[in-house]
Formats: sequence, structure tokens, C-alpha cells
Amino acid sequence: MKNPNGYGSVVKLSGNRRKPFVVRKTTGFNEKGHPIYMVIGYFKTREEGMKALADYNHDPYDVDQAAITLDQLHELWVEKKLSKMAGSTQKNLKSSWKYISKLKDMKYREIKAAHMQECIDSYPYGASGKGTMRALWKHLDNFAIELDIPIKRYADLVHAPSYETENERVPFTDAEIETIWKQEPGFDRDTILILLYTGWRITEFRNLLIEDVNLEEGTIKGGVKTNAGKNRVVPIHSKIRPLIEKFYDKDQKYLIRYEDGKQISDGSYRNEHFKPFLSRLGFDHTPHDARHTVRTKLDEKKANKKCTDMILGHKTKDVGLRVYTHKTIQDLKDTIELIDY
Repeated sequence: MKNPNGYGSVVKLSGNRRKPFVVRKTTGFNEKGHPIYMVIGYFKTREEGMKALADYNHDPYDVDQAAITLDQLHELWVEKKLSKMAGSTQKNLKSSWKYISKLKDMKYREIKAAHMQECIDSYPYGASGKGTMRALWKHLDNFAIELDIPIKRYADLVHAPSYETENERVPFTDAEIETIWKQEPGFDRDTILILLYTGWRITEFRNLLIEDVNLEEGTIKGGVKTNAGKNRVVPIHSKIRPLIEKFYDKDQKYLIRYEDGKQISDGSYRNEHFKPFLSRLGFDHTPHDARHTVRTKLDEKKANKKCTDMILGHKTKDVGLRVYTHKTIQDLKDTIELIDY
């Protein structure tokens, strides 16, 4: 059956092509009376082409926009959206781009859920990075919708392992920690040891400010995530005080930083420092394992529950403890010193 005038057509091209059927519409005629075509797309079968033509006629879209590649969309998104996000978020999303840019030459509307999921599944590091990659796909999908690019929001269908799943790990053993202490002092070794004697979350750790380090009192203030975790005080364990003093520089903003003073990102610390250092020793742990190790050791030592929760930034479940118990800095110091690997 012949299509109505102005509806467009599906034509099979000559030669051996992966997508031999072109969908096109006549937009006018040249001076010789030959038709001028607007190409909507190329397809493997006539049926796919007819469906695309029907979709286009039902809801016409900008063909030039529809042809935008992942690389072009990402570049525009970086200019319009990424620059308005927090610095740490920018760093994490930029890191994720390195692992999905292998698809950069594909038209964005041709990228399916399977492509996105493969990028996430093949990411060589932990759940945090996989989650950030999924977030990047969702950002790009949302931006494509803003530009009226005809997509199906495949980012809503992909998944990444939860942060909690990643954290279902075993604590460091005393023997492993002893081995770490025996290594040559340096950024990687020293920061891992600090985590093992403080219990900071990785995001909290890299956000610690010099101004919140009180060497005279022997404490560090910081924390994120919950009301119980924010602005909490963590005593400096006697064994890591020399390490804290080494990082302390009143002319810098962050306690844990690059040599040029810039803040280190979660992904960079995990993948360029923490994991490579432990891998050389034959250990398999995540930064959260260090936090779990602190909790485990304090439980073994039968530390005061309220003090443990205050140090780790957990909300005490016992209402009596939460409301009526008040602990001093010295109580917290006595608790942190119970950590003895």
C-alpha cells in the first residue's frame, strides 16, 4: 500500500549494508525538479523503518538533534550542567566518563540499556564507582529529554550494586594491620592506618578540614550523612598522632590532599591509593572495611556503647542512652585508646 502524500517512505539501498533501509521524507525540490530528502534514520529491516516513520509522523522531532552522538551530548552536558555541580560530584562524574566514552561515537538514541549496563558491570572497582556511572547515565538521559532527543530513558532500567552490599565485608585482621605498619611510611600506608584508628567514612575522611583538627585537644571534628554523624568529634589515637601531625599544615585547607593542596576524590583515593597499596600486600578490602574493623574491635573490647556510636556517627538505638547519657571528650579518648591491634 502506498503511503499518503507527505508521509515519507522507506527505501532499500543497494550494496551490502548493515542497515540497508533508509527512512526519509521529501522536504522540497531543487531547481531541476529533483526531490530534496530529509533522512530520519537507517534500519536493518523494512518493518523497523516503517515503525520509525510512523513514530516520527506521530511526534516529529529534530533530526539533527536525534543524530547527536554520546560524545557530543556529553560535551554539551558538561558545559551546561556539570559546571553547576559541587566540586566533588564533578570529579566523580568525570571519572565515570572515562569508562563509558568507549561508546562516544554512537548516536545517543541508539544506546540501549544493555550498553549502559555493560559499562557499569565492567567497571573494575567498587559499588561506589558503579553507582556514580549509573548516575551519569541518568544525567545524560535527563539532558537528552531537555533537548527533545527521542530516547526511551534506558538509564531507568540499569542497576548498580548498593553501597551497603559492597560493605558486607570482613574486617582487617590484626596480622594484616601489623603488616601495614611494617611498610615504608607514605601517603597510602599512613592514610589507611588513620582510617583503621578512627573509623571515618571515606567521604568524611577526604573532607576533613585543617581548621577542624585540634592537636592541643587531640581531636578532629567532621562527619556527614546523618545528624548523628555530622560535626562529631573523633579523638586522635596515640598511635596515629605522628601521622596526623605529618599531614597537618595550617596553610592548607584539607588534612588529606594532593601535594598541590587540591582535594582528593573518593574514586581517586579508592582506586589509585587504597586498593593498589593493599593489593600489593595480597589483601582485599574496601575503605569501609576499615570502619567496620574499628567497630568490631571496640565491640570486642566491650567499649561503652554510647561512646562507640558517637565516634562512628551512629544514632544510638537505645532511647535511654540517646537522651540521658552525656559523654565527655575524655570518655571518647578512653574509648578510642581501646583499639589495639
